[in-house]
Formats: sequence, C-alpha cells, structure tokens
Amino acid sequence: MELNELWSAGMDYQLLRWKHFTDGRDAVVVEGWDMSTPHPTTSTIKGSATSGTTSFNPPFLTSLSHHPSSRTPRLLAVGTGDGSIEIMAGWDTSGAVGNTHNGWNGLEWQRALRLEGGHGWTVTGLAWIDHHVSITRQEDNAPSAASASSSTVDRQFRLFSVSLDGKLIEWKITLSPPPRSKKARVSRPPPKDPTPLWKWGYSIGEQIETGRKLECLTVTRAGSNWLAAMGGRIENDTVDLKRAGDIELYLIQ
Repeated sequence: MELNELWSAGMDYQLLRWKHFTDGRDAVVVEGWDMSTPHPTTSTIKGSATSGTTSFNPPFLTSLSHHPSSRTPRLLAVGTGDGSIEIMAGWDTSGAVGNTHNGWNGLEWQRALRLEGGHGWTVTGLAWIDHHVSITRQEDNAPSAASASSSTVDRQFRLFSVSLDGKLIEWKITLSPPPRSKKARVSRPPPKDPTPLWKWGYSIGEQIETGRKLECLTVTRAGSNWLAAMGGRIENDTVDLKRAGDIELYLIQ
C-alpha cells in the first residue's frame, strides 16, 4: 500500500505531518508541533544581521518549503508572522548522515534552528537552492600540518526568503559534525537525538530591498545560475498602478 505525505502549517501555530492512504481512507495526522513557544531542542543562534528587527507580530505559520535533496538530514523551512524562520531536520533513524533517503518514512523530525535578524515582518515565501556545499575546515586544536583525518566537513545549505517588509534575503545554513578525537571517534549521531552532537549555524548573505510588500517567491535553475521570481504590492501609492502586478526577476549566482 502506497503512502503519501503532506505537511501543513496555519495561523494556530500548528505544524502538522499528514499521511494520505490511496485506498480511500481519510488522511490522518501522524505528527505535530506547536511552534508558538521555543522547543527545548531548538538551537537559537544569532546571525550576522542586525539584531532587534523581528516584529511584534504573533509567530503565525505563513509559509513552508522542503529542501529537494534526498540526503539526510532532510530539511523543512517554516516562515512565521514575526519575521523568523524555523528549520526542521529529519534524521535517518538508523543514525546515518548524508545518505540518500527517498521519501519521508523512517525519519526522526526535530526542530533544529531558528533564523532571526533578517526580516521585520511576515515571511511570505521560502525557496531552497537545490544543492549543498561541503566545506572542509581544520580542527581548532589540530596543528597546521595535521593530516586530513583531523579536519571536518561542514555542510552548507542556501535558503531564500521574502517578506512583507520588501526584502529578499539569502540565508547560508551550516551543519557541522562533532569534533573527532583519538579516544572516541564519532562519525554519526545517535538515532534518536542527533542535535547535541551536530552543530547548526547560519549567516545572512545577499539582501535586496525591492520596495514591495512581497507575497510570493519561486526559484528555478537558469543554466549554471538560478532565477528568483517575486510578486507583491507596491508600497508607494504614487507609483504607476500598472506595475502593481509585475513580477520581479533576480539572477542568483
């Protein structure tokens, strides 16, 4: 029997994971999260943007986007009404990291990271770039001439977001493996609770002020680059109203 999965988010702060059965049975909620309050496992890390820009709007859930990669952990971005973005991570319950995992069955989903300091109003659109970058770095306590075994590989993901504040923002999210040691070489997280070992971080890359209240976003490949398309209302009433329905395009390299 084939199972289909659906995720939904709403103004009630609920993020829900549904299972739909193809034999005619009603869909059922198999997992849910109340996103109105911080979760104990959420790692809130301040980004490089100016702090204090998050609005006083309630954190209603306003947008969703799954990372298209099938490598674990699978990622889900959730935009909120207060301008922040929650990142959910789906870990392989076998403990493997970086493996290809088609579908969503057998994943342990956790709230991993909260992105703040970028938007000052409701996040209305999210889009992942369909690839990740591996960054090799030297361990802090390793000598400069150390062998490759003393280095670790961070995984970097790129997320784009738009908001009613008129900004298009690029987020660079990193996932760093636990440090290796000679006594206990840890190469993968435990199946049920990987968050304490793998460390999340983020920074803000490009920011574009569009002068619109942006309401939607889509990103598509354009050769070796990417094309971001955005739509929204013009904030300045003196602007020619014929442009109110325009779609703005930006090339992402």
